[in-house]
Amino acid sequence: ETKFDGINDDPVGPQLICAFQTLNYIDELKLFSIKDDLEIDDNDLLQVLHCLLSLILFHHYVRKLSNKRRIIVRVIAMESNFLPLLHFIELSGNVELVKNSIQTRYVARIIYELFATPDSVLLLEPYGLRLLDLCEKHSNQRLIRLRNWFSPLLKIKSFDHTQEIAENLINELKNQTNESNNSGEFSPGLITLLRIIQYLSIPSENQFILGAKIELKYDYMLLKLYHYGIYPLLINILQKCADTLLRTWQIGMPLAVSDRILIYGILIAALIIFKTLLQKLTLDRKTKFVDITPIHALFSLYTVTLCASPSTELADVDIIRTNLIDSFLAYPWSNQSDSEQINVQNCAWTLVLREILRLTTLFPYSIATGLCLLTELLPIPLPHTVRQ
Repeated sequence: ETKFDGINDDPVGPQLICAFQTLNYIDELKLFSIKDDLEIDDNDLLQVLHCLLSLILFHHYVRKLSNKRRIIVRVIAMESNFLPLLHFIELSGNVELVKNSIQTRYVARIIYELFATPDSVLLLEPYGLRLLDLCEKHSNQRLIRLRNWFSPLLKIKSFDHTQEIAENLINELKNQTNESNNSGEFSPGLITLLRIIQYLSIPSENQFILGAKIELKYDYMLLKLYHYGIYPLLINILQKCADTLLRTWQIGMPLAVSDRILIYGILIAALIIFKTLLQKLTLDRKTKFVDITPIHALFSLYTVTLCASPSTELADVDIIRTNLIDSFLAYPWSNQSDSEQINVQNCAWTLVLREILRLTTLFPYSIATGLCLLTELLPIPLPHTVRQ
């Protein structure tokens, strides 16, 4: 297990309080939604929306509480708890008044913050197309952003663990990647596609645990995705994330919040999928797996996560760094045999270390990256290789 294995060790009390607070606000919104004489921008309604948004923002951007944002999203995804929010942005009656209302701005911000969280994939299948339709009718900037995020749902309408869905996902991922390469910017639909792929191929409760027992459908989906060529696509996406973040890091300009949410959303999903796929490949092929092409992208990503980050990014940076280290450590080293020296020189782990040392001396700014990375990687395999 990684250092992220404590994600479920949070005391039950605070988790329950967070869940009950969310349910309380949802229940109040349900009562408002069945009132026939409710005016637009009703003061009591706005107060409830304000409290719900404050709860979400507080748990989204406080580093020590960031794991509770998963609880909020999961509570809202239960049964019909998301419907009251959709009700208050439905265009009925005076359409222009609804579009420009304060309640629409509140609901748009709440929905946007919910979908900035990876667990929001639970809302995509039951509500994705309906929400996409609403986003197309509104002029709110956050809803317009979400409309671009949800565009793949027009082609991926069901989340089944089948070969057809795997093929459709990869075809759409190729289209989105080509679009990103041609435009020079990330295609917004990538964030939704990668989250769907992660949802179908990795059970959320086991995504940070190596060797955990999982249902066969997840392994089947991961195998089909690999068969259709997801491995090089993920490396391409990780490299593009690295180039984008490295450029802004070097010139000292922070990303806009909307760009950061999009890039980090794409990066976290792609990295978790890639790490899991890499672990599966090394477990199956063992010392025969010697592909080190992803090391450059992983090294560059580690470089930009070393710099000081705004407090609003720290929770995401923690997830990224944990999965980066797990990806490096997934590479196998040789087993003891008669030709020990040959094994040590040619095993994947030795090749990875050589590549890290090469990248460390490639640029002045990469020296600190290489040294810090080696201190994280070497304590585990070093005694083994020293003995050999």
